[in-house]
Amino acid sequence: MVSSHQEDFLDLPSADFVASVMPISHFQLDLETGVFSFDKNFGPMLGRPAIARMTMDDFFATALPYERKVVELKLLTIKQGYSSTLNFSIQLLDSSGVMQLLEWSSVVDSDARTENCAGIRLRGIFRRVSDSSTGQRDLMQSERWFMEVLEESPHALYRIDIKKNRFDYVSKGFANALGMTREEVLATPYSEFLKFHPDDAEQLIKVRDEIYKNQNGGRFTMYMEFRFLLKTGKYIWLNDTFTLVPGPDGQLAYQVGFGSVIEERKQLEEQLRQSNELLEERVKQRTIELHQANEALTRLMGQRQELEKKLLEISERERRFMGRELHDGLCQQIVGVMCMFEAVRTRLARKKVAEESELTMMRDFLQDSVMQIRTLSRGLCPLALDPHSVGAALSTLAVQT
Repeated sequence: MVSSHQEDFLDLPSADFVASVMPISHFQLDLETGVFSFDKNFGPMLGRPAIARMTMDDFFATALPYERKVVELKLLTIKQGYSSTLNFSIQLLDSSGVMQLLEWSSVVDSDARTENCAGIRLRGIFRRVSDSSTGQRDLMQSERWFMEVLEESPHALYRIDIKKNRFDYVSKGFANALGMTREEVLATPYSEFLKFHPDDAEQLIKVRDEIYKNQNGGRFTMYMEFRFLLKTGKYIWLNDTFTLVPGPDGQLAYQVGFGSVIEERKQLEEQLRQSNELLEERVKQRTIELHQANEALTRLMGQRQELEKKLLEISERERRFMGRELHDGLCQQIVGVMCMFEAVRTRLARKKVAEESELTMMRDFLQDSVMQIRTLSRGLCPLALDPHSVGAALSTLAVQT
């Protein structure tokens, strides 16, 4: 894991003098092999024996769990050629179990850089700052927390150097959302990265350029939703809220933004749209059916009213007919019988026959019956008030007899 042989330490004549003045250790880091080389001061600075060499795995075993992600992200910018210097703070565990804050300052050893980023070597110093700056330690802790939020956020966070046509930062969530590695994203020119759906691309660029024009070349922020083509050939829905920032020359310098995958939301919106269309179609169909039912009901009500009218007419006609029959038929016949009874009674009265009184009684009964029939017929067929109704009544009587 480590080596402490004298010949393995960095040969820096001034190391002992520097260590006597301030807590500093020189180091080199071979990015190809992932091995640190230190001078004699690195181990004692952490309360440990002198350490000549250490792998990156062993180095990060003494750091906070998240420190490795932060450092690897920074080293990635070196490997991709976006930077040649690194300056940041890191916390390492000393021999007593206390976290010590170290300041990492390094540059790329240009003599060691080869083609395809092989053989890149960093040289620099570690400086212990735990004793001198509690505020700085707190600040660096806040910075690490902030970086952790950026890295672990499910949202896609990024920054684009427009002039270099490349991403200079992408979060893990950004790469994961697109089904790519961080290295693939950083290595892809931004102009080749824009793989929008044909139906979205022209409109998005048009809106963006129009807003930029209206802002007179100034800084502006916008929100968009679009479909992005994955490596698998499938489109997914993304949203993006970004800010375009111009440089001192008035030209766009960089773009920073965040977004997320909204595929599930779009599917739900599509299902909702289809449900609304189906509901509207059903409402329309039910409205048509209700209108047809109302029309049928109106027709039935009209037919019923017509039928009731005819029934009333028939009832009225029959009632009048019965009234006339009683008055002009039965009543007249009874009157005739009563007249014959009266004639017989008169003859018998002249002859002084005893039964004449009984005939008188029968005549009175017949007379009462005639009065009752006339009353009933007038109720069934009342006399019309029209002065011309007599002729009409006689005509009707003539037809019916």
